[in-house]
Amino acid sequence: KASTTHLNQKPLELMERLVHAVTDEGDVVWEPFGGLGTGSVAAVALGRRPYAAERDPYFAELAAERLAVAVEDATADSLFGGAA
Repeated sequence: KASTTHLNQKPLELMERLVHAVTDEGDVVWEPFGGLGTGSVAAVALGRRPYAAERDPYFAELAAERLAVAVEDATADSLFGGAA
C-alpha cells in the first residue's frame, strides 16, 4: 500500500498559525513544494487563495483531493455559518 504521508509533512495547526501570521484574508499563499498541500489547506481555511506546485504526481493528486475537501468545507461554512 502506498503511503498517504509525506516525509516533510507539517501539522495543519502549525501551517494555519504561519499563514495567519504573515498574510491577510484574500491574500495569495504560494506553496512551491506542495507535498500533501497542508499550506494550501490552511490558506483556504483562513480565507486566503492558495497556489501550489508538486512535482510528484502521487502527492500532487493527494494534495488536490485534500484541497477539494477544504474548499468544500470552507464553502459550506460560508454558506451555512459553520453548520455544515
